[in-house]
Amino acid sequence: MVSRMPALLKDVRAIVLDELHMVDGSYRGDQLRILLRRIEALSNNPVSIYGASATVSDPMGLALRYMSSPIIVSSPGGRDIDYQIVPSLEKAARAFREKELKKCLVFCNTPEEAETLANGELRQWFPPSVLKVHHGKLQVPKRAEAERALRSEAKVVCACTSTLEVGVDIGDIDMVILANRPRSVASIAQRIGRANRREERINTVAVARSAGEAAYYEKVFEAIARSKYASEERSFDPSVVVQQVLSSLSGPAGAKASEVQGLFCGLMPAEEVRAVWEHLHVGGWIEQDNNGRWSIGKRAREFGPKVHSNIPGSESIEVVEADSGQPIGNIALPIDNIFVLGGQAWMVRKKLNGRVMVSQVDSGTDVANFASYDRFGAFFDLLPAEIKLRHRREMGAS
Repeated sequence: MVSRMPALLKDVRAIVLDELHMVDGSYRGDQLRILLRRIEALSNNPVSIYGASATVSDPMGLALRYMSSPIIVSSPGGRDIDYQIVPSLEKAARAFREKELKKCLVFCNTPEEAETLANGELRQWFPPSVLKVHHGKLQVPKRAEAERALRSEAKVVCACTSTLEVGVDIGDIDMVILANRPRSVASIAQRIGRANRREERINTVAVARSAGEAAYYEKVFEAIARSKYASEERSFDPSVVVQQVLSSLSGPAGAKASEVQGLFCGLMPAEEVRAVWEHLHVGGWIEQDNNGRWSIGKRAREFGPKVHSNIPGSESIEVVEADSGQPIGNIALPIDNIFVLGGQAWMVRKKLNGRVMVSQVDSGTDVANFASYDRFGAFFDLLPAEIKLRHRREMGAS
């Protein structure tokens, strides 16, 4: 919209950024920072920016990355968590029924798990008429049917995936059951946060199939209840410069070089921005007309709408135990600084040679950190070689 229909943004007066801690410290957050500057430049009005976030260790630092002269308004605390950790889904279902609750989300990690539970194990404790399924492989009308049931029907038990973590209006939920351990702290927080939205306590039950898994949940719930999250220190991602240059120049009128390069003032050295610009010009990704205006070149036009997103395609990364050097497996990006693989929670220690080096999470590990790791933005490979090398070093990768 910013590139193709800028006139629609002329009357913007306010922007609300929800769950800001989920993107801060990543190329997604850096892309958001530039988009805010572009929208402010297009609007005929002063634009007020409002951000909502979990309680981070440096709220002013976070706010200053997305707005000027911010005012911090702190809530006296997050909601308490009334949690149970049980060894089986049967006991979780029993806890729901004993409390005589009406609506429940049963979170799974894959569509296949959700379908299996809804059409199998859950039917042992709930009548089929109250069971619903919601996941990304369902067509939109089918997902909408489950959402309507959650909003309007008296009793609903919905087996779902991350599609119901955020952003969907499903009304009041009495309990969240974690049927399988999510791979990240962020996902756990999002999932249990769907319960009891109008109340001061979150009602959740986690199914832990080992003592280690139970200990992990215990620590995560305590950390979430404290609502104090560390934010990752990370330099501005230069792949965002490539993506935003191409996006800014993709409109029908193009733009002046000074207009686009000025977007990155204070975020990346001007000489590096100019180096990226020249590299894209020499490579045929951008071109200049006789009037001195710039637009994307033929090579960039082949990206189509993908030019407006810096999110990589499906990519996985090898996970290696740092102490032993033993490969553990592969996991799809993005990942949090703590994730689950092979039934064990792991903490990222460093990134090296296209791998993440990890160690097991123990009882003394602070898991309250939403820092995420997506190796690089989608346009990283279009950067000049020297900037790619520097950023790889900063990221601890090669």
